[in-house]
Amino acid sequence: MSLRATRAEINSTAFISNLNIFRQKIGSKKLCLAVKANAYGHGLVPIAQLAQDNNIDMLAVAGVDEGIVLRRAGIITPILVLSPFVRKEVSLIFQYKLTPMLTHLDYLGDIEKFSSQYNYCLPIHIKINTGMNRVGFSATSVREQLKDLWDNPSVSIVGIGSHFACADEKTEVSIQQTKKQIKLFQTVLNELSDILDKDVIIHMANTSATINFEESHYDMVRVGIGAYGYPLDQDLGLKPILNFKSKVVYSQKIAKGEIVSYGGTWVASEDTNIALLPVGYGDGYPRALSNKGSVKIEDQYFPIIGAVCMDMMMINTGDKLISKETDVLIMGDDQLLNAEQLAKKINGISYEMLTSISERVPRLFL
Repeated sequence: MSLRATRAEINSTAFISNLNIFRQKIGSKKLCLAVKANAYGHGLVPIAQLAQDNNIDMLAVAGVDEGIVLRRAGIITPILVLSPFVRKEVSLIFQYKLTPMLTHLDYLGDIEKFSSQYNYCLPIHIKINTGMNRVGFSATSVREQLKDLWDNPSVSIVGIGSHFACADEKTEVSIQQTKKQIKLFQTVLNELSDILDKDVIIHMANTSATINFEESHYDMVRVGIGAYGYPLDQDLGLKPILNFKSKVVYSQKIAKGEIVSYGGTWVASEDTNIALLPVGYGDGYPRALSNKGSVKIEDQYFPIIGAVCMDMMMINTGDKLISKETDVLIMGDDQLLNAEQLAKKINGISYEMLTSISERVPRLFL
């Protein structure tokens, strides 16, 4: 158990509840949980273990390295590798029995070589570019592009998917873009209907599409940020599961006119009390929130003053001299201090706030 005052507390009950909310939303469809980027900052292995213990159908990672970590930790659930990989990782995909989402066939020869070496038919998913224009096979002439995969004994096509560009946006233009992508994906599926096995998993929906576009659910949905409690502008009852906390480790009085922290960006307008928290940008709290952010002690908010340091930040507590070891909420399940609200202050997004929490911050599962 960590002795650090600064920690990220993870509400396991809320996490399981969030998963169940999505299960109710999608009915009998499969549920894939994205655990890339350290499970969106929440802790890769423990989140994956919790999900596996609660019968998640599939886990999705960004790269082969994350998949290896999970396999070495004893995770046996199917692991989908979402991002393109490099040639030297092909053997690792076989060694750790990962399922790549192919976006090109440049390494097909390597896949065939290792399939023979391992005597293993590699399960693969096919990524179709329907408008995100980031990666994937073109939605036009798909049949021709994939001709070397049909009846190839080295691979088994077990899934086909795509990814939305604007499903989380609510403008009419974005909604039409999402519908356009669904229509194009369906066209591809129709083109391949006589080739794809009936058991192939068809998937397209991310969190926002799962919530707002039921027609995109197909056989499986891929939920990421939603499992961790965001976005907040939904009526499903999702709850943020991470509370980023610390403790007061020092308090002092300062006089009117005194500066606080590097650069003297904050000057006391009156005599006041300040408190020191052992958390800074080295822990993932953005320096951009210097003189903008706030924290919560009990039911009261206190502003962050001066530049956020690598390992420390200061808060103005006014006429209150806060006792050492008093608990402090920095970010979490709170109306003002949730990841979305804090991100808006610096023109960011909740994903950044959560994934920026550094490895040195212990994740405590409650």
